[in-house]
Amino acid sequence: MATLLAAPAAFADDNAPTVDFHGYMRAGVGHFNHGGSQTRWNSEQVGRLGNEEDTYGELALGSRVFKKDDTEFFVNTRFAMKSKGDNDYEATERSNYYGTKGFDDLDEAYGSEDVEFALREMNVQAKGIIQGKKDATLWAGKRFYNRHDVHLWDYYYEDLSGSGAGLENLELGPGKLSIAWVRKAHDNITKLEDGYSKYHYELTDFSGNFEGKEVNGKYYKKVENSFGNYNMYDIRYGGSYWNGGYLELSASFMDPDKSKHQSYVDTSAGFSGLYTADITFSGSWGFNTTTLQYGTKAVSLQNHPMYYQTWGGDLSHHYWLRVMNQGEVAVGSDKFHIMHAVRYDYDHIGNDTTDNTKMFAVTVRPSYQVTTYSRIMAEVGAFWKKVENAEKGTGADEQGQKYTLAYAIAPSASLWARPEIRFYCSYLHSSNKDSISDNLYDGNSWNNGVNFGVQAEAWW
Repeated sequence: MATLLAAPAAFADDNAPTVDFHGYMRAGVGHFNHGGSQTRWNSEQVGRLGNEEDTYGELALGSRVFKKDDTEFFVNTRFAMKSKGDNDYEATERSNYYGTKGFDDLDEAYGSEDVEFALREMNVQAKGIIQGKKDATLWAGKRFYNRHDVHLWDYYYEDLSGSGAGLENLELGPGKLSIAWVRKAHDNITKLEDGYSKYHYELTDFSGNFEGKEVNGKYYKKVENSFGNYNMYDIRYGGSYWNGGYLELSASFMDPDKSKHQSYVDTSAGFSGLYTADITFSGSWGFNTTTLQYGTKAVSLQNHPMYYQTWGGDLSHHYWLRVMNQGEVAVGSDKFHIMHAVRYDYDHIGNDTTDNTKMFAVTVRPSYQVTTYSRIMAEVGAFWKKVENAEKGTGADEQGQKYTLAYAIAPSASLWARPEIRFYCSYLHSSNKDSISDNLYDGNSWNNGVNFGVQAEAWW
């Protein structure tokens, strides 16, 4: 203990450890007009404003533990939590009205927790250890890595977060080079019987007619969409080649590496790749980013670009294309701002059993500053999706829209200003009569609905 207490004295003034505390949160209260708390519907296509149903937070604590000249060492940690935000006391076990654990089957079928906690980051970064390359950083551990998102949709089109190692921001020519290896492992196997695992079957709350099995009085249904283990290798190069502009090119590869327990996981597509180009212009007027993406084989588009897809039949000829643009601009004065996001996706499966999909989505959020700390916002989003069935030649199409009006309190006129408290009302509409569901687990769904409520959001 004496050694620990005396440790700070060993540092010179410019080498004293620093403390970096930052994070993110969103929480609030909302109602869905068909009953229950508010719902979330296709927020990655029609927009997130007035369309988020959860309580979510991240707390990050880090420290620069060493500094000498241009060399610095950092230790970083981050924890996250999420819940439905329906109750006062939300614990890690689902509780009934009297505060005791409810029926086992129902709890486990719907998730046995009121609130979930996750370790998101725990890593060490060493910056400036290469002579003459003061920005080059060697890192190892679990971390957020190259998370590129569209804020209006809360959608990450690139995200290599996980456990890994890499070297980033190595000055090379006019730009900087980054390389990384990240591993995704899903081989924490709990055997049921006959060699099956929890990733092959999941618990359900009924014993009806389904393809499954009973083990110790509990019923398990068959799961087709299973993830195996895979390694991700990423290389990217970026730099500013013109005034106010930035170009980044990246190639991310996924290499399946399933364990002996994952014989049922289909990795026949083999080595797969995602290729991305981001072109950004920015200035006092705002910013604009154009993104081009091309994914091959088992790189998933419908779920998350950094998942290795193991369903959908033969994926050896699968590819998808994406063109996307997003930005924010001040119009006329600092009081009026517009944020937008638009994208086109084409997903070509390339086999005889699975649908091909075309999708176009656009969301626009204008904002007008009424007073120093208050503003009126609107958000309008829409998508058009066309599904082409490989066998029948046609498939189910869907269109949807969201219209939101909000009044917000924030520190400044920028749409990025946080903390923010919003009062909102959203109207949701789908061409599919069974598309929009509530949060009551009652199986009801509609083609329209209204969310209204109050939400707080902050990052620091």
